[in-house]
Amino acid sequence: MVRKIKFASISHNKSIRIDKIRDVRHIVEIDESKFSKKKYNVGKVLGSPWIIGFRYYNWRYLFVEVINRNSETIRNILLENIKVITTIITDCWSIYVTSSD
Repeated sequence: MVRKIKFASISHNKSIRIDKIRDVRHIVEIDESKFSKKKYNVGKVLGSPWIIGFRYYNWRYLFVEVINRNSETIRNILLENIKVITTIITDCWSIYVTSSD
């Protein structure tokens, strides 16, 4: 049940184009995750995507699939989805720090 909801929300948000997240009064939280079907370290290792999730307005979510996890790709995703004036909270992953010009 949970798996279906997560995949539905990812595919739903991926197909919708929204304006940039751009409110100074609110905070955008960013984190990355990797989803896979492997359970208890048993089974085939399948190619699973990295997802960057944005949480904003304390209840809205946006998920973006990341093909290549280098600083240029992450920077482009951030610039595509967030305006420069927005306050961002991350887990201080080194790619976020180098992307925060």
